Amino acid sequence: MHIETLGDAQGLRITFPDSQIPAIELQVLASFLGGSKQKRSTVPGHPVGEMDPAHGGMLLARGMEGSVLRIGLEAESPGPGVVDLDLSAQVQSIGAERAVRTTLRVCAAGLAKDWKILVPGIWYMGNPHTAARAPSARVSDSWTFRDDRPSIPSVLLYSPEAKTGVLLARRTPAVCDHEPSPNRGRKHAGDLIVDPPPEGTDVGAVGFGVEHGEAFVLAQTPYAEIPRSHQEKVSLTDPVLAYYRLAESRSWSTGYRVIVFQAEDMTRALSRAWRSWFDLYSPRPVPLADRSVDSMKASMVRFLESRFFKASNARSVSGFYTFGRTFENRVSVPLCEPAFTGKAFWHALHLIEYGAASGDDDLVSKAESVFDTWLTNGTRDGILCDFWLKSLLPPRFPIRFRVDRPVTFEPPRITVHNRSFSTRRFAESLEALVRACRWKPEKENWPTQAKRMLDVLVGLQAPDGSFARRYAFGSREPIEPENTGATPTAVAPPWVQ
Repeated sequence: MHIETLGDAQGLRITFPDSQIPAIELQVLASFLGGSKQKRSTVPGHPVGEMDPAHGGMLLARGMEGSVLRIGLEAESPGPGVVDLDLSAQVQSIGAERAVRTTLRVCAAGLAKDWKILVPGIWYMGNPHTAARAPSARVSDSWTFRDDRPSIPSVLLYSPEAKTGVLLARRTPAVCDHEPSPNRGRKHAGDLIVDPPPEGTDVGAVGFGVEHGEAFVLAQTPYAEIPRSHQEKVSLTDPVLAYYRLAESRSWSTGYRVIVFQAEDMTRALSRAWRSWFDLYSPRPVPLADRSVDSMKASMVRFLESRFFKASNARSVSGFYTFGRTFENRVSVPLCEPAFTGKAFWHALHLIEYGAASGDDDLVSKAESVFDTWLTNGTRDGILCDFWLKSLLPPRFPIRFRVDRPVTFEPPRITVHNRSFSTRRFAESLEALVRACRWKPEKENWPTQAKRMLDVLVGLQAPDGSFARRYAFGSREPIEPENTGATPTAVAPPWVQ
């Protein structure tokens, strides 16, 4: 590996002994958040004396209002086409600016415009089939994500014409995040000032961009979500750009790995990427004294009992609710669900299976009561549906209420049912009920009600075999009829049989 300084002293150019692997350019930039005028300046690094190619080099990033950030970039090669980078920063002097962030850009020479990009779990080749409110090339051809959003903090760029892949990965995933989530409301959009670890966060960002028709991958510190922030479900909101607060002698560092390789097609590039990730992170089993299946099942069942079956214990959260914060003794939304996030029926089914196998009759009895009470009190028009707890519906839904309701379904007087029902949630509940019928043949009313519900489900199916996402009670008219392809499309026929 040969390292040389870029002509503008913003970073390094690295060439490899293998002539088939193109050279890469590493550019470092610093962005300062201005003082009272909120003026932002993105400036290149200015060299300190001579750059030392053998050890990367040092840069000085100068803000427009007097602040100076000292940046170190060291590179070494643990193997062919592999470069390990250590990017460090230290505040040297503070002017009128309040905060700063750094960006590492990686591009390979000669990559054509037909590049394909993967960000694990978030982006695959432009996301052409995603919803309109999710990240996709229809919105922008350049995206940056918090690096705790992807399943792996990494981005892969592949050019079929050049048959070259460029992989950028964070060597050590973030472990410190004491800052409020930027996705809990609009007040966290825009420019945010955070602290580096150990007081703040070491969550960064990975992404990709296009400039003058050439693609590059990037990593940023701290995090950013550009051009839009991707919130839960499918919702694009205002962008988020975090900066580290400037403080005397404050420093931080992050390690990255860049891999440049040849691959005949995208499939082989993906294979190389997954092998590289496995080698980099060396996943190992969780160290447990007893890793047996029986031990893990027993541990999970004990937790389930202790948190959800103590209806008179004010220190526990009972029942199955959407987004229950069990360790805070609170729930976010007072919605009882037999399936989906509440999973009342699925938890009950698993308890019946485990209780029967382990000879725990008390556990089986508790689980049976879940099915019995929901089938008695938790249906409408023969459909299992979600219910709001009326007693826990304060104005504007402030998230401040404790919940101490049993897992069994309470009498209807305290509930308000949804005006429509989700096909997916109804189908998931019904699948759990059908499976439970096999374990408890003596419960004659269970299969009777399951058969009635299956008839309802089949009656909702469109001529082309699809289901809408939601239906109104009574009329059974689809809500959002254009949104088809709900869960029952694939799994309902075997249940009916």
